[in-house]
Amino acid sequence: MVMKKQISIQSFFEKYPDDESCYRYLAEQKWKDGFSCQKCGCNEYGKGYTLYARRCKSCRYDESVTANTMFHKCKFGIHKAFMALFRIGSKKKGISSTELSNEIDVNQKTAWLFRRKAQQAMKSKSPVILEGQVDIDEFGVGGHRSNMQGRSLEGKKHAQVAVEVKDGGRMGRAYALAIADFTTPSLRRVFDWCVHPMADVRVDGFYGYRALMAEYPNMGYELSDGGENFKEIHLVILNMKNWLRGIHHHCSKQHFENYLDEFFYRFNRRGKNIRKNILGNLINRFVSSPPLTYKDIMELCGLSG
Repeated sequence: MVMKKQISIQSFFEKYPDDESCYRYLAEQKWKDGFSCQKCGCNEYGKGYTLYARRCKSCRYDESVTANTMFHKCKFGIHKAFMALFRIGSKKKGISSTELSNEIDVNQKTAWLFRRKAQQAMKSKSPVILEGQVDIDEFGVGGHRSNMQGRSLEGKKHAQVAVEVKDGGRMGRAYALAIADFTTPSLRRVFDWCVHPMADVRVDGFYGYRALMAEYPNMGYELSDGGENFKEIHLVILNMKNWLRGIHHHCSKQHFENYLDEFFYRFNRRGKNIRKNILGNLINRFVSSPPLTYKDIMELCGLSG
């Protein structure tokens, strides 16, 4: 996987030099289709109390630019929030919460929470359906023992990956989902999520896929041969593992799919011109998403606050 040069920090400060420039951009994005009062639906407004806020002319409700977005009640300034998204999205290999806390001068828990929000924003709500040749495989992280061979569940987190392979071995888009086991209901998750029924699916012959042949008539089996016959998808898996171990060192089972979302969000935006737009895309996703609290994140991951 080739990652292009990241966006320069100079270009970030040229576009967003201060809080006002950030609020202005948020206002442009939030109300690009026109203003509609959250309370009464009125479309007419005047100047609000805070910078770039809008006040409904009917019910007088004052709405800030961060209200009803993921930026709502952010524990640090909006310029720091933009900088955090810049570092999370544009840095070639991402950034750990510890490193992020040092860069934007907040405590580690605050940085951790913001990274979790970013990961939620990176989640594909409607993936591009993979067509043509699509290779599918599973991989595990953690729990390694020298005497454990094959698909072992003990002590590991597992995911299933689907990669679109184009002419000449070029990789198109790819997606991954966490799986609980290797039963057919678990293995069909990624198929239902992002694979076209008529795609030329290639798997390594694992028996769990056989029940899906009727729904995916172009599915074929090929022995992995130590990865030689699935070079593209094994390269993606290797990069994913190296990224997780090298940048984050460890992730819990509850948060595993969030890390998959983050990795493949960047993977699918690895072209030079696309990478230039990552920050804008992330900001827009924050604007179009509802507020997310620490308690919300814990509940999403099946944890208590």
